Order: sequence, then structure tokens, then C-alpha cells
Amino acid sequence: IKDLLLNRNSLIIKNALIYFLIIAFTALITAFLIYWFSAEKIKASSKVQMQHTNQLVASTFNSFIANVERDIDFLSNNPIIESFIQASGTKKQDFKTQLSKEFFALLESKPEYAQIRFIANDSIGKEIIRVDKIGTVVQHVSEDKLQAKGDRDYFKEIKNLNEGSKYFSVIDLNKERGGLSYPLTPTFRAAAPLFTNKKFCGFVIINVDIRNFLKEL
Repeated sequence: IKDLLLNRNSLIIKNALIYFLIIAFTALITAFLIYWFSAEKIKASSKVQMQHTNQLVASTFNSFIANVERDIDFLSNNPIIESFIQASGTKKQDFKTQLSKEFFALLESKPEYAQIRFIANDSIGKEIIRVDKIGTVVQHVSEDKLQAKGDRDYFKEIKNLNEGSKYFSVIDLNKERGGLSYPLTPTFRAAAPLFTNKKFCGFVIINVDIRNFLKEL
């Protein structure tokens, strides 16, 4: 009888162990399947959301580019700029003052614009008119602080553009007097070459501070 009871208890323990293993295995398989189906559902949902986000980013960026392009178009086709290029003597100074005011007004109305310049077609690429925004303060840059930009890649590229073309730069960090300006400012540039009687005579260029735009993206 004692041996029979021992065998019976041993059988119960073995059966219990087998049932436990079956239940544990089933639980693991069930958990894995639930995880797998959930993961697939999450991935599918994430993919749709990412595609939607990418479309929004592309739409936002295209809208941003279109706005900058309209402004550079407005500046390059402004009759004052042609009058300034062709004038001489006191008349030239008068048109220069008017053009500076145009730059000032546009810079003041666009929070993301950091700088607008007219750069001459000469050997050093001298800035002729420049208006800066420091923080929220817009200011004309005096003659003695105007710089030469003939060594910059964008100057060389714009010189080779055809009449009616537009230039859009890569995004890089803004430089002043050969060194990086601080605070570090990711900058996008848009420019248009200016022609008089088919002759290239300089260009107008807008520097856009894209820090806030990047934060929004």
C-alpha cells in the first residue's frame, strides 16, 4: 500500500509538472502572439503617421521657400533697384536711401529674416547696402562696416546665373568677417542676380535665420 501511495503521489507530481509546463508554454505563445500582432499594428499605425508627418513637413518647407522666393522676386524687380544701378552722383545716393528703406521695411515685417543686402559685381563682391536684424532690432549697417563677400561660394555661384534665375543656398552656419557668428545661426540664403542691358551688375540677397523654423519642424 505504501509503495502504491508513493507511486500515486509521484504520478500526481509528474502530471502537475507536465500541466504546468503546458500552461506556461501556452501562456508564452499567447503572449508572443499578442505582442507580435500589437507590434505589427503599432508599426502600421506609425508608418501612416510618419507619412502624414513627412507630408506636413514637405508642405511647410515648400510654403516657406515660396514665401522667400516671392520676397526675393519683389526686391529684384523693384524699379528703385534699377534706378539705383543706373543713377550717378546725388541721384544715386537718393535711390540708395530709398532702397535701404525698402530693405528695412521688409526685414522689419519678417521675423525670420536676419539680413538683406545688395552686393556689387566687382572683384571683391563689396556690400553696397546692408540691413541687419539683431534680435528684434532692425538697423542699417554703416559704410565702414560693410564687408567683401567675393570669396564666398554663393557669390561665385550667383555670378554664373542667367537673368531671371533665383539662387537658393544650402543651409549652413552664418559667417561674419571670415568667422562663425554667435549665437550659432543656421542660415538659408535666397538671391537673385541683377542685370542691366544684359550685363550682370550685382545681386540682392536675403539671409533667413531658420532656428525657429527648425524648432517647429
